[in-house]
Amino acid sequence: MKKLIWILGYTAIFFLLSCKSVYEKQGDEHLKNGKYLKALKRYQYVQRKKNGTKNFETNLIKAYIGAMELTAQTDPSIDKLLSFQEKIKKLMENVSSNEIQQLFAKSASNISKNLIFSGEYASEEVGFYLLNDAESIPNLSADIKLVISGIKDEYITKNMNDAQKHLTASINGGAEDGEGIIADYILSKTSLFVNPSDAMKELWSQVRKENLSTYLMYDLENLIDNPVPRVNQYGVLLAIRSFIRKGEKVIIQVQAFNGSTQIFKFIGDGFKLIDSEGKKYEPTAKSGSFSNKNDILLGQETEVGQLSFNVPKDLQLTALQFESKGGITIKYLP
Repeated sequence: MKKLIWILGYTAIFFLLSCKSVYEKQGDEHLKNGKYLKALKRYQYVQRKKNGTKNFETNLIKAYIGAMELTAQTDPSIDKLLSFQEKIKKLMENVSSNEIQQLFAKSASNISKNLIFSGEYASEEVGFYLLNDAESIPNLSADIKLVISGIKDEYITKNMNDAQKHLTASINGGAEDGEGIIADYILSKTSLFVNPSDAMKELWSQVRKENLSTYLMYDLENLIDNPVPRVNQYGVLLAIRSFIRKGEKVIIQVQAFNGSTQIFKFIGDGFKLIDSEGKKYEPTAKSGSFSNKNDILLGQETEVGQLSFNVPKDLQLTALQFESKGGITIKYLP
């Protein structure tokens, strides 16, 4: 008798768990017909009631993914896409289905392309969030990997071509118009999202050579609209007027411009030379306009100061760093 009651009870529980509500059935039908937003509304009701059956979470994720794709096509609101991304990733923590993971990766990579090439930084940023999420999926299919690498390659190529145009204009006499600054900005922004290719590194070296004696003032009027803060990060800017390297001796003549919000002092001890391994070298000699007494006011340029460094002769040098009350500034070398 007890065994019979147990069997009946188990059967009843199984029946309850396997019996879909009207809302879940409607959601399934909408999902099957590609009506993802309608499916999502039904599934969200089921989610609130906590009465979904066995495959409910999987179908809910599919509805979210489909709704995200549809939204990206019809109303590519950054906030909406980020909301979809966050909810899908949260749901996927409890669903280990490889099918679902590949579906999300495919959808995220497809959506990301239009965002990345939109020309708007905020959209680019969200596009790469999605692309990185797709790339992080375990056992990613070869087809999706190819899509992701293709998007990144296309992004680098497009921005390199744009940067090359501005570099050429600068070399041909447009330096005063800030063409070299624009070229550097394009490459700097590109590097926020993708690792520079060898070709991009070579181009960037040429751009840095052209801009060696230029203050990289990305926020100059009518130069770049709303420069990205992550690129336009330095208040104090450096211009290298002369760079001489003989054996282990490096002599640099440098000036600084105060584009920050506070005064600073142009002090030789504030400089360090950085090599490709990140090692920093203190100046062995300082001369020229370096002084503890002079305050460099806002919008003011210093006189030229000269620095000497002793570094191994075959060492690759990458940057000159200056630290002051205005923060740390990096001037990259060709």
